[in-house]
Amino acid sequence: MLRQLLVASFVLVAHAEATVIHVPGDQPTIQAGIDSASDGDVVQVAPGTYVEKLDFTGKAIEVRGAGPSLSTINPSEASTGKARVVTFNSGEGNESVLSGFTLTGGNAHRGGGASCWNSSPTISGCSITNNSGSWGGGGIHCWKSSPIISECSIAGNSGKLATGGGVSCWDSSPQLANCRITGNSADDGGGILCGYSASPILTNCTIAENTARAKGGGMYCYTLSRPTLTNCILWNDTPTEVAGDTTFCALAYCDVEGGWSGAGNINSNPKFQAQDYKLREDSPCIDAGASSGAPAIDFEGDPRPWGPGYDIGADEYKPVGIDGSTPEGAPLRTRLAAVHPNPFNPQTIIPFDLAHTGAVRLTIHDIRGSLIRTLVHGELESGSHAIRWDGTAQSRSAVSTGVYVVRLETPGKRETQRIVLLK
Repeated sequence: MLRQLLVASFVLVAHAEATVIHVPGDQPTIQAGIDSASDGDVVQVAPGTYVEKLDFTGKAIEVRGAGPSLSTINPSEASTGKARVVTFNSGEGNESVLSGFTLTGGNAHRGGGASCWNSSPTISGCSITNNSGSWGGGGIHCWKSSPIISECSIAGNSGKLATGGGVSCWDSSPQLANCRITGNSADDGGGILCGYSASPILTNCTIAENTARAKGGGMYCYTLSRPTLTNCILWNDTPTEVAGDTTFCALAYCDVEGGWSGAGNINSNPKFQAQDYKLREDSPCIDAGASSGAPAIDFEGDPRPWGPGYDIGADEYKPVGIDGSTPEGAPLRTRLAAVHPNPFNPQTIIPFDLAHTGAVRLTIHDIRGSLIRTLVHGELESGSHAIRWDGTAQSRSAVSTGVYVVRLETPGKRETQRIVLLK
């Protein structure tokens, strides 16, 4: 299935008014593309390895790679040998988007892979791996920030001192959904460190096989931190899953090795498939999660739930036929499924099934037929997809209360559905 770059929980697409800057076609480097962009523009990066470090400089733009297996940013190959991969420190908001890259080889005081300093960008569909931080977060560091981090693999990063190997957050409220935080290491908080007054929200994340040299292999909590975890797996982290001041640590519908009090929590081997952290068909995490607040998709862009209930962890279990045939429950025809919620405010999920790989156009129109927003215009693989519409037009301005029409167009087929926005 096409990666979550097109079906992520926070789908961000190029708008009609936006300029698309191609790298290296229009600009020789990614940073040159950022420097030449204006708010609302898209910097589209071709596959390849880019030896540079990036600074968004406060711009509300999307920097879009071809996918983490195709587009890599690695500053460690530069002449200095040490640099952070991406910096957000100019007040960036959620409209500043980085998607579809591998960030690797970064080495910095705070956040070797990415640093969010008084900034709250969106980081989606990225692999953040083999970075290091001497103080604040090997993979990602957050200071007074509330970034949205979705469908990311944060793996193999390291931190020194009381850093947090994968993610470090201080006085911050990052939101992580469908993320795999695995194989990271630090003194405290191998997977994630919750510093003073940090209130991270983790939903459907898998935190596994991280190592702390002192305390909290999975997560370490400082005084006054208030992490909230729902539908998460914390397993095989060394020396313990969660440590520190856990007074305000809220876990629900999580699978925690050693057990944890709270609604829906279990203490059972999640039964991962090899090293990809997918669930086996006999995993106790299948259909054991909470529906409230669960993302509409999983780490790979597959719809949730696939089956009668929501699974715990970053991946929703989906059976595959032994002979390669379409598994039971998979889409057999192209169709626009029921949009939910409907009526909605402020956002809704538009699910659809594709029987065949091919060209797809998904658009929003007003009741008179005028185009309001293009959500998808390109080729998608066959399967089930889900797109989130946030009630904004092409210009990113909010639309008014009213009736709108969702239109799905594929070769030889068109389906529509009315939806209602109530404010």
